[in-house]
Amino acid sequence: MLGMDQCGKLYSIFFLFQLGYAITAAYLVVIIFGACGNFLTMLVVVLNPAMRTTRNFFIFNLALSDFFVCTVTAPMTLYTVLYMFWPFGTALCKIAGSLQGFNIFLSTFSIAAIALDRYVLVIFPTKRERQQNLSLMFFVFIWVVSLILAVPLLIASDLNTIYEDPSCGISLRICHEQNDIWQTMMISKQTYTLSVLATQYAFPLFSLVFAYTRIAHRMKLRFANRNISFPNSLAQDQRRRSVVERQRRTHLLLMCVVAVFAIAWLPLNAFHMVRSLYM
Repeated sequence: MLGMDQCGKLYSIFFLFQLGYAITAAYLVVIIFGACGNFLTMLVVVLNPAMRTTRNFFIFNLALSDFFVCTVTAPMTLYTVLYMFWPFGTALCKIAGSLQGFNIFLSTFSIAAIALDRYVLVIFPTKRERQQNLSLMFFVFIWVVSLILAVPLLIASDLNTIYEDPSCGISLRICHEQNDIWQTMMISKQTYTLSVLATQYAFPLFSLVFAYTRIAHRMKLRFANRNISFPNSLAQDQRRRSVVERQRRTHLLLMCVVAVFAIAWLPLNAFHMVRSLYM
């Protein structure tokens, strides 16, 4: 049996408290503000009858996935960051791994669906029935695909015992995707990672570029037609400049949305790709 000093040394190795307060504070800020903000967003959509449109349910989807990230996966991640092990059991390990992936898929698909829904609204402004049908198709599609893509994570996630010392009460188990489980599945880890890269990153990014490019082009044509109809006068010249400035701000906003999505999700997808190929 190990002495108290030896057990203390083991605890100092396996339990990280040096940066614990700073990490906890940062996580708490994200958890509290993220949970409250997304909860209020969902509350507005649910309680306000005027907001209960198919289009706003994409916003609800986005808020719901982020709410689960803040209230479920983030606290568990914080615990594992501080203590370096998973004490919640195999079932929660599988649920946490798949839920985190599901939330990511639902978030990115919702962003793409919002862009495509805006595209349909701008390009086909008079065909309301088509808009509603496509919005419903987008809504069902993102839920079904998100669930399907999360299933392999549910199967592959499991506990792995790294270190165990009963005399000190230390059992270091890590929750992560098991390579031996991946080898028994119908789809390999590399194929799954490539599929996720295509569906969770490339497809939404392409949707954003396509939708917002077409929207910007259509708005440019509309502004151009308005400018042609304006007579030459000082007041109309000021109005024309106002329209051009509004068009410039709109284009800048659309480009920022695309750039932020591409930059924000690239590191995570690149990390998973490198890990699946070389680790």
